[in-house]
Amino acid sequence: MTNFPLYAAIYAATVLIWGSSWLAINNQLGMVAPEVSLFGRIGADRAGYASVLFPIIALGLSSLFEDFEWTSAAIAGVVLVLLGNVLAPRGSAVIKGPPPRI
Repeated sequence: MTNFPLYAAIYAATVLIWGSSWLAINNQLGMVAPEVSLFGRIGADRAGYASVLFPIIALGLSSLFEDFEWTSAAIAGVVLVLLGNVLAPRGSAVIKGPPPRI
């Protein structure tokens, strides 16, 4: 067992929780207004597809400014997101007609 003081662990946990909460709240509040504006301008259906692209934009910015290293998982995720954005508007999986009665 290490001789790590309990007060240091409590302080570190408190800083982590408050710091994470601060980032989560500010990021959420910072994205609500632009997203609602986007919904109003282009409609909810198109804005839904556009909002899926936000993480791809974030990865691009992160690779420019934060030295993000692209892995095969990140590339596969981007490919799947783009493929989903191409296939989803086609609606090939949409069943037309009334729902079946059970």
